[in-house]
Amino acid sequence: MRGNAPVDPVKLVRAVGAVTLTAALMLVSGCSMGLPTSGPVERVTLSQNEDHRVYIDPQGPSDGAEPEQIVEGFIDSLPAGPQSDGFRVAREFLTDAARKTWKPDSRTVIYSGEPRISRRADQMETQSRGSQSASRVGVTVSYDQIGVVDSRGVYSAEGSTGSSTIDLRLVKVNGQWRISSLPDGISIAQTGFFQVFRQVELYQLADSGKTLIPDQRWFPWRQWRTLAVRELLREPANWLGDSARSVGDDAISLAMDSVPVSKGVVQVKLTNSVMALTTAERAKLVRRIRLTLGDGSGEYRLSITDDAGQDLSGADENESIVVNQPPRHLYSLANNFILSIASNNLVRLGDVSGRFDEASSMAFTSHGGAILRADGIAECVTEDTDACGTLFGGNEVSLLREGIGDEIWAVSKDSSQIMVRRNGQERRFSASFRDGRPITAFDVSPEGSRMVIALGAKRGVDSGRIVMIGVSRDENQLPTDLSSHSVTISYRSDISALTFYNESTVVYALHGTNAGYQQLTPGPESPQRLPEDTTELVSAQIDQTLSLIALDSSGMVRYSRASLNAAWRVLDYQTDAITSGW
Repeated sequence: MRGNAPVDPVKLVRAVGAVTLTAALMLVSGCSMGLPTSGPVERVTLSQNEDHRVYIDPQGPSDGAEPEQIVEGFIDSLPAGPQSDGFRVAREFLTDAARKTWKPDSRTVIYSGEPRISRRADQMETQSRGSQSASRVGVTVSYDQIGVVDSRGVYSAEGSTGSSTIDLRLVKVNGQWRISSLPDGISIAQTGFFQVFRQVELYQLADSGKTLIPDQRWFPWRQWRTLAVRELLREPANWLGDSARSVGDDAISLAMDSVPVSKGVVQVKLTNSVMALTTAERAKLVRRIRLTLGDGSGEYRLSITDDAGQDLSGADENESIVVNQPPRHLYSLANNFILSIASNNLVRLGDVSGRFDEASSMAFTSHGGAILRADGIAECVTEDTDACGTLFGGNEVSLLREGIGDEIWAVSKDSSQIMVRRNGQERRFSASFRDGRPITAFDVSPEGSRMVIALGAKRGVDSGRIVMIGVSRDENQLPTDLSSHSVTISYRSDISALTFYNESTVVYALHGTNAGYQQLTPGPESPQRLPEDTTELVSAQIDQTLSLIALDSSGMVRYSRASLNAAWRVLDYQTDAITSGW
């Protein structure tokens, strides 16, 4: 575990048992967080971690099957490809030519519900050639797309705004229908996706060199270790931009095209170019491989060598870099007081009567912070709640959020800029990624290298969306830039609040309802129950336990302790704003 960091319930599933179908379905339904966060953690071998998954055993095509039945059988066989058989059965539904050209690993479309299969009558034809005849038919498959995983394992909701279709062509081969033309990639239902794809965090090195960044990927179970190490040696995901460092200019690679497990030992063999790294760089690389293949833990048997046989397994013996995530504390503005809340006991930090009537937002840490006044000006307050001037040049802002250390982030009133104040310095960054959409909510990740942002609808174009971007930092952890690229994680509109629950999970609320969603981001979303009309969400320690805290439009503060599936309890009333800080 990482020092005193709170236990990540998703990783706890992996640490205490096998990945089961029940756990996969819990993840889909939003119940994956309902796990204990205290008591001993049992360390198990990696082979135990995979023993009890439910394996899919598809059947090949039946003689005399109609085109629709062939397509249905092909779709049913697809989950076995990434899980175990490498698409051996799926290829039985294809012609010889199609088998050679089809590239199933190029992308994975995730859909909800059941696919709809229909024959395209206008494309059915019979061609006579002497005494022989060859029949052809077109079949359309439509489904409700929710996301795509690309060839590098990066999930995106981009393009997933409704029903999608793919067109297949079938011909008769020796009297049997076979698929002769199909697009590259595969399509899998969301319920099956979690069973055959493995969520893996690639531990990227932040540009500052001070922390690791969880780069969420989704890999086929049958070769997840190989793909994870291969991707860790490549440049980070595009949306992270310059917030993460590449390793050796992509010169280092796997010396063999697999990462096998032999007698309980995970074996990684790298090319000799790894020796061109400095001792410190090599230590960090080995550390990152160890944490990536161990789901954040290094307590398993790992062998790392170069292709000359030199043992690098102990290169990270004195390297302790982790994902920085110190515990957050809850602060609130209520009844003219700024309060610190660590349990049901509320501590008054200071009286701000008459200064912040109708305040709409706050960002506060043990170093002080800022309150967003009714006129849109962010006013600085010290740790004792004394006034210390205005921030961001006295310009109007629309949102405030705490970052790492004493950081205060803000969004300009017109959403064109994202600003930050740290150690007395202020910087402004262009929000070009929003493409003219207003920013309605945002949050900074626990380690400070990622940002999740809710964007409102663009008038006359489309609905809103939620995106993630990278935050670049220098060696002093001062933010230097925002990534110009983003990854779309959801097309939900009218987001009223969102937060990083932990390093991996984002939770967001829809305006005016009790509906919400959680995501292992970037990844498929799952429903999340929230209080009615939630206006703000933060994650903080309550009774020394990680909790999700919600403020509603009536001023009531509730918290869900230790689990995203726990009951909501009332914490305070008549509250204007809440925040979490270090």
